[in-house]
Amino acid sequence: MVWPMTEEHIDRIVKYGDRITQVGLFFFLINSDGTITGGVTSNTPEVVRKWPHIRWLLTVRNDGIESIWRSLLTNQTAQDKFISELHRLLDTYSWAAGIDVDLERGPNDLVEEIYRLYARIYNEMKSRGAHVHLDLPPMTGPYTTVGPEKWCSYERLKDLCDTAQIMTYGYKWSGSAPGSTSPISWVREVMTYAVQTIPPEKLFMGAPAYGHRWEIYDYPANLGRSYRGYAGAFPDFLNWALGIYSHTDGRGDRPSTDTQKYIPFAAFYDLEDAHNKLLLHIYDYPGAGDEDNKTEPISSGTYAGKSFLTAYSKRQKVEFTGIVVDLKGTDYTQATGAFVEDAESGAVAPRKPVTSSWQDEEGVWHTEEEGEAHIVWEFWTPARTMDLVLRVNFPWFTQQRLRMALDGQEFIVGDVEQWYPYNRQLHWYRVGTFDFTEGTHTLELFGEGSQYGTIITNIRVAYSFEEEYYGGEAGFTLRPREFLDVNRNPAWPYNGRFKITAEVLRRPPEYAYIWYDDFRDWDEGPPPSHAYNVAGNWTVKKDPNDLSARPYSWITGSGQISLTYNGFNDILVRATIRLDSQGRAGVFFNGIWLAINSYTGRLELYDGSTLAGTYNANIRAGVFYTISVRIRGSNVAAFLWNSIVIRYSGSYVGTGTFGIKAETPITSDLLMAADSYVMMPREAIELTLPDGQKVILGRIPRQSVTWLDRWGFFRLDGDIEEYNTRLNPSDGMSKDISNDWDYLHSPKFTLNQAGNYPVKVKMLDIGVWLSTLYLGDADGFSIVYFPDAETILKFGDIAAYEFGVRGVGMWTIGQEDPQLWEMLVRHV
Repeated sequence: MVWPMTEEHIDRIVKYGDRITQVGLFFFLINSDGTITGGVTSNTPEVVRKWPHIRWLLTVRNDGIESIWRSLLTNQTAQDKFISELHRLLDTYSWAAGIDVDLERGPNDLVEEIYRLYARIYNEMKSRGAHVHLDLPPMTGPYTTVGPEKWCSYERLKDLCDTAQIMTYGYKWSGSAPGSTSPISWVREVMTYAVQTIPPEKLFMGAPAYGHRWEIYDYPANLGRSYRGYAGAFPDFLNWALGIYSHTDGRGDRPSTDTQKYIPFAAFYDLEDAHNKLLLHIYDYPGAGDEDNKTEPISSGTYAGKSFLTAYSKRQKVEFTGIVVDLKGTDYTQATGAFVEDAESGAVAPRKPVTSSWQDEEGVWHTEEEGEAHIVWEFWTPARTMDLVLRVNFPWFTQQRLRMALDGQEFIVGDVEQWYPYNRQLHWYRVGTFDFTEGTHTLELFGEGSQYGTIITNIRVAYSFEEEYYGGEAGFTLRPREFLDVNRNPAWPYNGRFKITAEVLRRPPEYAYIWYDDFRDWDEGPPPSHAYNVAGNWTVKKDPNDLSARPYSWITGSGQISLTYNGFNDILVRATIRLDSQGRAGVFFNGIWLAINSYTGRLELYDGSTLAGTYNANIRAGVFYTISVRIRGSNVAAFLWNSIVIRYSGSYVGTGTFGIKAETPITSDLLMAADSYVMMPREAIELTLPDGQKVILGRIPRQSVTWLDRWGFFRLDGDIEEYNTRLNPSDGMSKDISNDWDYLHSPKFTLNQAGNYPVKVKMLDIGVWLSTLYLGDADGFSIVYFPDAETILKFGDIAAYEFGVRGVGMWTIGQEDPQLWEMLVRHV
């Protein structure tokens, strides 16, 4: 099946109609009042007479304009007019076998109305014996698709059409990252669902004749466009491959500076998706796995066949200059009172004093109160301004404070924020910079005023101490070489101007973690008592088939499980929860409880026993849901997945603890708490160019926030949503963060000749995935994916031999590889 749109397309059917069985004449546009405008081309009657074996259908379309479709659903007059217009068209073109209905981007809030309209179309057309063909979006299940058409369920349409085109294209588009418009694995997933619900003999499987070219050398806004991509036909991409086109040739909206050489490029063939890939004016493209070196905590991964580098977490990186004093905690001069020590690690920590009792020979009982810890270290230094640095561990929220003194000057170590990134980690802590005199100095630790169990392992005095909350970095070598232009002359960018484009996957900021538990670090059995208070019956379980170092784990049970610390405030609590039987369960903080309720199908917010808000979400037992409750003073927000669905303002919530409360057995594989004001961006990298210049890519400027430079975090200045703090970047980058692979661009720089050039990428934020660094001509470089004749034949084989459907619907004639027609079988 094909859809001609011009006289030229009709002429092609005149020539090759013996290889076509069904045609949708793409000439008729639906208007919002129900009228249909347009008519067939003057050469259409000729082709109809020449090829009587073809089923000729009149395609009526809304061109993806949602408001037109909505009008047909909500305006009875418009719908009646539309139906009468369908009859008029078939009366006018009596040789037509029927109607092809191409309604796209349907209003998802009018699902029932959509099916009633389709039923009316079918019944009206069948009353006159006309054929009804539908063009349907690519669904992988009922109401499930990568696109916007959430209204669609094939089950409800199978009896409302004679044939249907499953539009298995558009997976990649002008606004997406580069790739095949029809990945074969996805096509198979869609068609598996289609043939399970609609008889295969009714179905055409979509095959793309078009491709896309994505310009990845600058942000679309700087080029006056909304998207990077251009849809195109095979001849366009052949001209790029042959070096007939360039990015400065003045064609279309391209600049006419003509500074870029005309260079032919060979295409790579993607065997998996049967598509061609062109890298136009790209001189090198090292990716994850090609790095010369990388430092922890950067790690490697693969997702959907694509390799990447990322930092899932950051760690402390320190540098000491001129260490004068280097002691273990156990290298004390004297120590008395209640403390513990470990000779191997050098750790010391105050503990709670105990009272001992004994009975003397005369039978008299005596008691002795142990004194508070007092530990003294003495050391010599020269006269100099230096840093005092301690290596400490704050193992729990009640164990993060030490009262100390240097030469009698008291200070507190600890009292850190609830989101302090180094909680429960051994790390270096800068006490401060002091003016030391030459001679012996005394450092003291007092148990009184400290929190018992707070640990010191090392003491250093150094000329200077530098630390960084570090995400790691990776080094690459760029190896650009000259191309040959169409005249076989060496080709290099004009004036040696290049850009680097980083292909990255970024994410919106996350709230700064206080507690993150996926239960993988606990043994099977009861939850650890030092961390959790448990009421009811709870058990940690592990996947016996997961042989990794941290196997997938979860907790099951009912009742209540909460942290043993109750001093949290202004937090967000999140959990992924599955109801294992009917009932209610959710996350809580103090008296605020956010629960999923399978009896009502709702997400429900409670303030004490008062139902403060609800959200209808079709909640069911046996399904995992990620829910969060955010507390800011007296303001409460409830999230389902990542969206706020309930807001509530009550009395001040105060401080307390958090956890899960379940009235019925549940399973949870995540319990997380975070500060509700402090956020961790997940958007930026630092790129070191070949000339040593360092540039930050991906950082979004913000208002109404306070940056916490030590950590690279920011604090919201009030009860506002993070998105509302974003400003438009001055470099043309969008303030929106794509869910797809995106492209960040360096400034222009000069490479005068071929060679090997070092570059480095530093992870400024966690959660940024780096796939590829593209080195390209600053005047323009692109990635192209396009099909050819072999693609259509491959799709035909899949349609026929894997799914047994009626045929292939190629979108559309005029865009295809001309060789296709010589490779197709003749039907007559």
